[in-house]
Amino acid sequence: MSNIVIPDGGNIGSASDTDAISISSGGVTTFSQNIDISGKELILDSDNDSSITSDTDDQIDFKTSGTDRLHIDSSGDIYSTGWTDYSGTTTVSGCSSVSAKEIHYKIIGKMLFFQFYVNGTSNDSNFSFTLPKTAVDEYFRGVCSPLWDNGGTASNGNDMWEIKNTSTVNFKKNDNFNGFTTSGTKLALGQGWYQFV
Repeated sequence: MSNIVIPDGGNIGSASDTDAISISSGGVTTFSQNIDISGKELILDSDNDSSITSDTDDQIDFKTSGTDRLHIDSSGDIYSTGWTDYSGTTTVSGCSSVSAKEIHYKIIGKMLFFQFYVNGTSNDSNFSFTLPKTAVDEYFRGVCSPLWDNGGTASNGNDMWEIKNTSTVNFKKNDNFNGFTTSGTKLALGQGWYQFV
């Protein structure tokens, strides 16, 4: 026997749960109890590369094209890439030496969230650091708290970070990319986010 056929609207079950599975005339299947797949993948598409799985305890992973794209952890945090230390990879420009750099980022879908602390000795009028993703062709800006130039706080309301169509976060003093003193201490502390391509 190669097939098991039940009447339209019929049930498949056990002695204790006779209607555990109900199949309508159109093939719609209804389960009377929870479905327990015990950490196995639930395949969603015809070529078997999109799925939902929970093989890590208290975490749900969503996959498309064979790659995990989104995760929900036990605390309810949603992310594509968890907080990642980028300090050793980033390139800081505008300083002859960097005494401290702490760059961390997290990705949710096409949004990149970042935190930064950069401290160095200036040798150029610009000041910037890099992140791993290129921003879309749209301005994203935020304040620094604080932003230092030549060892002192530069605070007139126009001191900020900015990114657009690049992976470089540029700092602006007096709303000017090239407004920094070419000596003394530069320092920037803050956080932000942007959409990437």
